[in-house]
Amino acid sequence: MTKKDYMKLHDEQLQEMRTKLENSKVAQMLEIKAISSAKIETLQLEIEAIIHPHRVMNDFNYRTGNIMGIIRTISLNSKHRKELLEVTGLNNSQVSLYYPIIGNTPFVNNQNQLVRGQVMKADEAREYITMCALSMGIVVDESDLYDITQERCQMIYDTKLQEAFETIKNTAEVSEDTPEEYEE
Repeated sequence: MTKKDYMKLHDEQLQEMRTKLENSKVAQMLEIKAISSAKIETLQLEIEAIIHPHRVMNDFNYRTGNIMGIIRTISLNSKHRKELLEVTGLNNSQVSLYYPIIGNTPFVNNQNQLVRGQVMKADEAREYITMCALSMGIVVDESDLYDITQERCQMIYDTKLQEAFETIKNTAEVSEDTPEEYEE
């Protein structure tokens, strides 16, 4: 066989593989994810056009982080809330549940006070993200939610709490002010 014959055989085998995989479950899953990812990107661009010059936030993995970022952005934007709800298909009730379910990591406010925030409720968060994604026309499956576990949420919270303490300590060393803890 010549190199040309091998190339032809190679191309035939590739085409055979494509044909077998075109209707496979994995190919269907990939296509659905691609459609939903395009929907997320479109929503982000539409939201950013409304809230310009600000951007949509995100956390966790790519897809769920972007979904959470869309909801969080809406929850923090009262000026354009109505327009953002119309664009996404979400409603005020859904958006108002963001912080009670998703929580907020600890941080230091402008007065050098610790705001403790709240640990994410992982089981509720997965359900909440799925419900909101459905309202936005985005398909979410278990592979999108795998990294939202209570252990990981607690680890992230603890890390951010330690970082906040370090920030207060470093700021206090520089300014010699005694930091206070702020309770919400």
